[in-house]
Amino acid sequence: MILSHLRERDFERQPWRNGGGFTTEIAAWPREGRRTWRVSVADVAASGPFSDFSGYERTIMLLEGDGMVLRFEGAPEARIERRWQPFVFDGAWRTGCELLGGPVRGLNLIVDREAARGTVEVLLPREALERPLRADWTLLYALSGRLKARVGAAEHALGVGEALRIDGCGDERLSLSSDGIDPAAAMVEIRTLRR
Repeated sequence: MILSHLRERDFERQPWRNGGGFTTEIAAWPREGRRTWRVSVADVAASGPFSDFSGYERTIMLLEGDGMVLRFEGAPEARIERRWQPFVFDGAWRTGCELLGGPVRGLNLIVDREAARGTVEVLLPREALERPLRADWTLLYALSGRLKARVGAAEHALGVGEALRIDGCGDERLSLSSDGIDPAAAMVEIRTLRR
């Protein structure tokens, strides 16, 4: 098992080809070539089309802003306006985004459908909680408050916008606590499909 405390200096920020925003990559695997998965934060500055991610399942979760309406070709539209509510859709769907107010920021997970499955869950550790580590990759992304994450003997203090990446599963458990106000974290889990 490998633990990595990721901070802003570890992230990669890139502009969208269509000029509608920026993507900040938090973590991905593998680093080069076709990705099995990627976790990122998108800053959406203007309404417009989303990129084609055929072959991937996408999860998007509003972090900041008034929200957006996603319109799909051949599927019902989705109104994304409640903070910290993950929404899953097919990356192959032709998707248009209409902002409900100004710019928005969202957490994004893409997972290769043929290689893995992924989930995003929001944890609110007002009291200490524990979770078993059963996924091949786990990413804990701090949304608010001051968080303390412990795996085995290792403890990491996470500020807002920082992440703890855990590669490999074992018999360990993740313990999460906070001494801050309104603590919250997104827990991303990715499991490979066994063949």
